[in-house]
Amino acid sequence: NASVYAFDATHLALEVGGTELSTNMAMIGACTGITRVVSMDALDQALQDRFGKRYVASGGTATLDEAIKKKYAKKEMLLKKNMETIRKSYEMSSKWAEEAQPALAGAGAITAA
Repeated sequence: NASVYAFDATHLALEVGGTELSTNMAMIGACTGITRVVSMDALDQALQDRFGKRYVASGGTATLDEAIKKKYAKKEMLLKKNMETIRKSYEMSSKWAEEAQPALAGAGAITAA
């Protein structure tokens, strides 16, 4: 058995994060909300580790770095918007997972189907 979820991550990224550059954050939150493979605290720490440094190196591409710098004058603003996007998608997908009774049950235990 498998559960399939359709999710417009770009729409949520634009709504909450203010940019399509947060689409990946929406997907991270949704995947984590469904699977519960890591905690929200761990995601928050990873985001701080990734973007809290002196330089933002998004995928190693200078073009994306420049787009981020133009959109978010301060990295704190970028961190806040990305975390808000993750939290919103996490909350939404957690509800979907509970209602759909996915293959994962309990604290990460996999049930036989």
